[in-house]
Amino acid sequence: MKPLLSAADNKIFLAVKALLGFCLLSPLFVWPGMLFPFTGSKAFFFRITIEIAFALYFYLALRYRPLRPKRTLLFWSILVFLGAWLISALVGVDSYLSFWGNLERMGGV
Repeated sequence: MKPLLSAADNKIFLAVKALLGFCLLSPLFVWPGMLFPFTGSKAFFFRITIEIAFALYFYLALRYRPLRPKRTLLFWSILVFLGAWLISALVGVDSYLSFWGNLERMGGV
């Protein structure tokens, strides 16, 4: 039986798993040089690791069909929620802050 992923893509898949595991360490991450060290540094660490993991997963999902999410009710519900979140950020009172958030709250899209 042929393996699902090539050797290089298997390493990328393991990197995605490791990055998602590193997200569990974000509560322990504090960088005292930041303006809001107890909230901002944790949120930056979490968001950066999630974004890198998503980029690697997106590459794998484009190459390998079985890694793509199934089209279930949960998938469509999350897609509708994200669409509503994006629309509310774009038509908000201050669309710049609604989209990007601020350093302390980190609540942007």
